[in-house]
Amino acid sequence: MIINQANLRSIYIGFKTIFNMALQEAKPLYTRVATEVPSSAKSEEYKWLGKIPRMREWIGDRVIQNLGAHDYTIKNKSWEVTIGVDREDIEDDTLGVYTPLIQSMSESAAAHPDEIVFSLLPEGFTSKCYDKQNFFSSSHKSGKTVQSNLTDAPLSHTSFGAARAAMMALTDEHGKPLNIVPNLLVVPPQLEEKAKEILVAELVTKTVPDGDGTKEVVVSNTHKGDAEILVVPWLAAH
Repeated sequence: MIINQANLRSIYIGFKTIFNMALQEAKPLYTRVATEVPSSAKSEEYKWLGKIPRMREWIGDRVIQNLGAHDYTIKNKSWEVTIGVDREDIEDDTLGVYTPLIQSMSESAAAHPDEIVFSLLPEGFTSKCYDKQNFFSSSHKSGKTVQSNLTDAPLSHTSFGAARAAMMALTDEHGKPLNIVPNLLVVPPQLEEKAKEILVAELVTKTVPDGDGTKEVVVSNTHKGDAEILVVPWLAAH
């Protein structure tokens, strides 16, 4: 193949087509736990709605609900990956060897948000959020109430039930329920089997009192179907 502007343009279009086709087939996981917000600036400032608006009987003038004092700024970053094409591969018209590489680049681009988003979960135990507390903390303040989204209990049928109940009991600063109903259990690959025991199995083994001791009995799994399991390879090291 002669190296000229027209042929280089054709190669570019071909590579772009391969990249976009692979990108459309990719199934990233981050959309299950994160909200996408369009941005056209170098950074975006987000106000935290400290007072969650509640419906009230309309008597007299409207009451305007203002944003709370908490805010945080997220700076946008640029990311890239570049490969070089050997001149001889163009001249010999052997560009087909680049197809798997272009597809891998596309898969890497699609998975990159997963790497960013899911790295935030283990970092949540040491990284501050909008209220200057760690993301997972027992000291989040909502109005006059201090609430917790932190536990150190190993994943089990009991700890899942306790965490689910605690999440559903969270309230806003007015003391009203946030109406949170957990529907997703995010686990690393090494806890997939345990997650299935909690959410998929028909029966579970439970320890119950028996005279002066205890015994194990098989009972129906009350948490079956309470949530969907999301296994995240990016959490394998944690």
